[in-house]
Amino acid sequence: MPNPTDINSVSWSHKKRTIAQVLWLSFLSAAIGFFIIFGLIDPGSLDLAFSLDQPLSRQLGYGLGFIFLFFICLLSSALTAWMMSNKNNKKSH
Repeated sequence: MPNPTDINSVSWSHKKRTIAQVLWLSFLSAAIGFFIIFGLIDPGSLDLAFSLDQPLSRQLGYGLGFIFLFFICLLSSALTAWMMSNKNNKKSH
């Protein structure tokens, strides 16, 4: 009987592996984009760019920026995974 704490004995289905890969790549891509963008732009000045009624705190600017980048990267990674799975399905027919 395999030991449940042994990482090599855990078998994930293809769908679970694909979801994990999409989420992990989206997170890494968003983190890299986050460092690049906010290395150039001060999130405290975003309220001036969008003419908001309430001042936008720096922490909220960082949070919203990362969430935005994460969802853009998630969409891109999910679309790529979907296109790759359709490519494999068409070859098997």
